[in-house]
Amino acid sequence: MAGSSRATIVRAALAVVAVAALALVVTVVVGLRTRNRAVLRAMHRIQRDRINPRVLESAGRPGAPYAIVRHTGRVSGRSYETPVGAVVTEEGVAITLPYGTEPDWVRNVLAAGRATIVVEGDEREVTDPAVLPLGETALASTSGPLATLLGVTSALVLRFADGGAEA
Repeated sequence: MAGSSRATIVRAALAVVAVAALALVVTVVVGLRTRNRAVLRAMHRIQRDRINPRVLESAGRPGAPYAIVRHTGRVSGRSYETPVGAVVTEEGVAITLPYGTEPDWVRNVLAAGRATIVVEGDEREVTDPAVLPLGETALASTSGPLATLLGVTSALVLRFADGGAEA
């Protein structure tokens, strides 16, 4: 009897954990899709404080799935590095904006009008930042179902400062 009631308690506890996890995932997805400010801020903080430091260990290197944007703080004047999902074109780079234009790195780049991008080990100066609908960028064909699920609708597009010439 004791063994079966222990198993029942374990199954019930696992069911509660599964329901809580599902509720969290649904909350995040719905929050991102509806651009809920509280969810966006919370997800951005987790990304900035927990995930980005680990991703920066390999971002920008050959074969890495993420690039690095180097930018200067609008207020502090400090230099920062942020890992981003980017697609390089002949003219420049397009960067997905899963949190919209609210993150500091996006506002820093827009205010400065320039940044440095490190992709596949190549470091290039980029200028003329513009926020465009995702469908109007080089990311339109590569954004995939995750971007659709999370409601990513825009990208930051920058041009190579050297006009697109090879680095």
